[in-house]
Amino acid sequence: MLVVGSLNSSNSRRLVELSLRRGTRAHLIDDVGGLSPDWLAGVRVVGLTAGASAPHHLVDQVIDTLSALGPTTVEERETTRETVHFGLPRGVSRPS
Repeated sequence: MLVVGSLNSSNSRRLVELSLRRGTRAHLIDDVGGLSPDWLAGVRVVGLTAGASAPHHLVDQVIDTLSALGPTTVEERETTRETVHFGLPRGVSRPS
């Protein structure tokens, strides 16, 4: 399992911990530069997820890098739908 997210993100670290508790090797990477080819030796399936604040383009870059290594099939799975929205605190307005 590869988790794209900041090393200081508690959300991203929890995703790694959850994978490890389930018996799956997991690595937290800031971006594609943190990907180690050694992790992929002999691996046929790679799970990829991201922390809540990880930009989508970083995930796309990891997919592109994995695709460059050989035939790749991407299957997107939605396991949870996020429905929580956080509004701005009172007294704080959006820039006009």
